[in-house]
Amino acid sequence: MVQTIDDDVAFKYYMHSKEWLFQFNDEVTRRTGQLTKALKVVDLKGMKLKHINRAYIKKDAKLNKKLQDFYPQSLGSMLIVNAPPIFDSVWSMFRPFFPRRMVEKVNVVNPKKRPKDMLHFAKCVSEEEVPEMYGGKLTTWPPGRKS
Repeated sequence: MVQTIDDDVAFKYYMHSKEWLFQFNDEVTRRTGQLTKALKVVDLKGMKLKHINRAYIKKDAKLNKKLQDFYPQSLGSMLIVNAPPIFDSVWSMFRPFFPRRMVEKVNVVNPKKRPKDMLHFAKCVSEEEVPEMYGGKLTTWPPGRKS
């Protein structure tokens, strides 16, 4: 599918998404007086090596690099949940090759198995806003959906 998405279309989508996020975070920062950044939760449940699409990863990296100058440091934290057991080993092996400021933002968590991992969510959101599937108390996901 990634091969069928034109680079210009993908760039416009990324630009729109980043601008929306910037506007939202800016409004919250101004309203609360606290610098607000994005929390990105990446759920790898059911992920296998065969699912990794190198073309997508390459295109994603290219587009994010292009937009980094316009939206610097918009990511506050990235939590990787439900990672396969091998992921911890692979991440530990490659982590030294990434910039320190990026590594500090990425955490592999599993609050259902390791309750202390909930602290990573707690830095950004309350337990009531974290879905039950990640160890929180939010029973309806996505928010606002009728049960």
